[in-house]
Amino acid sequence: MRLVNLANPFWTGGGGGGSNYSSFTLASVASSSINSGGIITPRGLYISDDGTKIFAQESGSADGVFRFDMSTAFDITTETFTSEGTGLSGAGGPITCAFSPDGLNYFTINNNQIYQATLSTAWNTSTQGSVTTYALTDVTSTLNLAFNDDGTKCYKRGTQIRFGIVEIVLSTPYDVTSATSETTYIPPTDSLRFDSFVFVNNGLDILIFDNINQEADLINLSTAWDVSTMSNSIHNQNTGLTIITGSSYSTISYTDDTNVYLLDSQAAKNVYQFSTSFI
Repeated sequence: MRLVNLANPFWTGGGGGGSNYSSFTLASVASSSINSGGIITPRGLYISDDGTKIFAQESGSADGVFRFDMSTAFDITTETFTSEGTGLSGAGGPITCAFSPDGLNYFTINNNQIYQATLSTAWNTSTQGSVTTYALTDVTSTLNLAFNDDGTKCYKRGTQIRFGIVEIVLSTPYDVTSATSETTYIPPTDSLRFDSFVFVNNGLDILIFDNINQEADLINLSTAWDVSTMSNSIHNQNTGLTIITGSSYSTISYTDDTNVYLLDSQAAKNVYQFSTSFI
């Protein structure tokens, strides 16, 4: 089992042992600019399970997904641009990127559609086959697409009175065309705006990044992966997060219990790495 990723939504491990986290800290460690290879408007961020590959989705004039390799796993300072992959057919101006754990399925979102392509070579979007789609009822733009541990649920940011989390049930793992239901739930939090979120602690907690207040919030679930069971346990932290450009499109990515990554979409196009501690 993997742990979940705030840009790599398939990382599904972590501590917990059946108990919710009660607090957390983020400490700034390092940063690196991905302003290379021709990327103009990066949005979604995905980090592979082994920590050696970073993908950033281009949502501007080019719609491919850019790959950066880390020579030292999970060390953002060792990243170098590798290639620009092929965008999904029909998904002009996509705003997120995600992969299945084996790298053989690539996902993105544009407007009210989730796009999915099967790849014949893992992690290489130029080898995509036919593209399939799922039409969302909630059309809110979002910077992340998350899956639960077995691929039978996917999640995106949504909105009603305030921003919420959309839960989509899939009858076939990692197949968005098999969606059977779509429900939006509103977090019991003071974070009225957030760009991205991720499940941590085996799906028992959600970590979200509020791009307006530049803070991270932790929300407990009484049942793992069931966002309808979100509680009022909210623990805010803004220490060190003010380095992210306020109101920018920022994607948060969680790779394991030790690292959190934040993509700042502004001119420098920095990815910031934070060490984490959950209790």
